[in-house]
Amino acid sequence: MMRPRGLENERRRLQRGSLTINGNPVFIYGGEIHYFRIPKALWEDRIIKLKKAFLNCASTYFAWNWHEQKEGY
Repeated sequence: MMRPRGLENERRRLQRGSLTINGNPVFIYGGEIHYFRIPKALWEDRIIKLKKAFLNCASTYFAWNWHEQKEGY
C-alpha cells in the first residue's frame, strides 16, 4: 500500500488503511469551496458554515481561466 509522503510522525499515522491522530482514529469529512464563485467578503462565512456542518477538511481547486484571463499572464 502506498502511503502519502510526510504524513506519518508521532502524532499522525496510517494504520491498516485508517488515519489516526494522537492515537485516535479520525474520519475525514470534507467539502469543497469554489472561492472564485463566492464574493471575497463571504469567504469567511462559508468556512464557518463548513465548520458548523462538522466538516474537518476543505478542498479547492484553481480555475486557471479565472486567474489567467489572458493567456500567458
